[in-house]
Amino acid sequence: MEGRNVKPSCLLKVDMQKAYDTVNWSFLQEMLEQLGFPQKFVHLVMECVTTPKFSLMINGSMHGFFKSSRGLRQDDLILCCKGDYPSIYLLLQAFRLFSDSSGLVSNKQKSSIFCHGIQDRDVTRVVEASGFARSSLPFKYLGVPICSKRITAAQCGVLVDKMIARISVEH
Repeated sequence: MEGRNVKPSCLLKVDMQKAYDTVNWSFLQEMLEQLGFPQKFVHLVMECVTTPKFSLMINGSMHGFFKSSRGLRQDDLILCCKGDYPSIYLLLQAFRLFSDSSGLVSNKQKSSIFCHGIQDRDVTRVVEASGFARSSLPFKYLGVPICSKRITAAQCGVLVDKMIARISVEH
């Protein structure tokens, strides 16, 4: 164990392989409909993910359209759960079910697992079950540092700056 009074926890940072090429569009539409989203909303989402033009709204103000040059853009997936082996194993099984249903699969070479307060033998079991490499904090997610301490609003501003810079370059 990594010390006393530590609440065991686990974070999985899953890198998704080529989402644009592998995502099952009918799965996405069916999930939105089954979750009870209005048909007009479902149509808009499907239009967004299948059309390579995007716009950004900042503080209620539209900032033009820009084209995607590499298909659908996706970010890593972050999954968190309690740090006991049964919880982690169930989370991995749920992800596998999602992967089988959606066509989205993980890139195990780029995916990581972060364990805190978990006994070494359980960490070994989790690494073997997931196929992910064990990593440690901190790391960056979309340019924002992920660590055990609270981050500042300025650190999150990096993400907004990158989005605005991309729009400016593509116009």
